[in-house]
Amino acid sequence: MFPLQLSPAMDDEGFRLSEGTAIATYLCKKHNLTQWSPVDLQTEARVNEYLSAHHSTTRKMTHKAFHPMMVSLLGKKEWTPELHASVKEESHKIALKFSDVFLKSDAFIAGSSPTVADLFAYAEVAQIPQVLGSDFAFTAAEFDRLNAWLAAMSALPYHDDVHRTVGKVGEMFQQKVLKK
Repeated sequence: MFPLQLSPAMDDEGFRLSEGTAIATYLCKKHNLTQWSPVDLQTEARVNEYLSAHHSTTRKMTHKAFHPMMVSLLGKKEWTPELHASVKEESHKIALKFSDVFLKSDAFIAGSSPTVADLFAYAEVAQIPQVLGSDFAFTAAEFDRLNAWLAAMSALPYHDDVHRTVGKVGEMFQQKVLKK
């Protein structure tokens, strides 16, 4: 049914589509959710710019952090101080670049209100301190814009419901691996 064999995937009355960003933008347009997928040409271009770069920006941060975290949680590799420092350094470097590139002139990626691009970025960036612990929080002054964006995104309706499972994984990792 889905030749790319990717998830997520959807079948909308025979129209099959895979890849989360493609599905989200399709559903926003289909249901006229202009808050999340603006119709203004330049704003839409900013959203598409981020979504096109998603896998080479914030998604990379999640992969670099979560693969070693999960391997450690499963007991297949030790979470060493060197690994801890490396994951923290890399995730902070990617988060800072995201902030400098995508949040440099506005509160959100494509203007003054969140879009589907912010939802995808937030899913990656917010998980770092949520799962790996407070040592991974973005506390330096250079992260002020990023932290303002994180706070605005966390105030969205249903935030806590959506992030509940991620929080539970974080608790398991911190208790089992970091022993905090």
